[in-house]
Amino acid sequence: MRDILRHQGFSVLVASNGMEALDIWHSHTETIELVVADVMMNPVDGYELVRQILIEKAGIKAIYISGSAVDHSRTMSGTRFLMKPKQVATELVSLVWGMLRSQ
Repeated sequence: MRDILRHQGFSVLVASNGMEALDIWHSHTETIELVVADVMMNPVDGYELVRQILIEKAGIKAIYISGSAVDHSRTMSGTRFLMKPKQVATELVSLVWGMLRSQ
């Protein structure tokens, strides 16, 4: 996923888990325009990661990704969802472009 986005010219920050993602977020709040979060991260899952980020920066664009069904009751308004691996491989770039252009 990182390589796909970088190949398209996006700057990508990568975290190995939800806590690291929050640390990265706090270090780059002003420059991050979109968050891609795996719903199965630990100890902070993707749903909680996006929820906390939206509290700090309402309106941030976010995409949840998962290899299994998503719990839509936990997704935040205005976010999108992609299923791994197929949708990520085929739809990620166009979804990211579309979401960033719709500001």
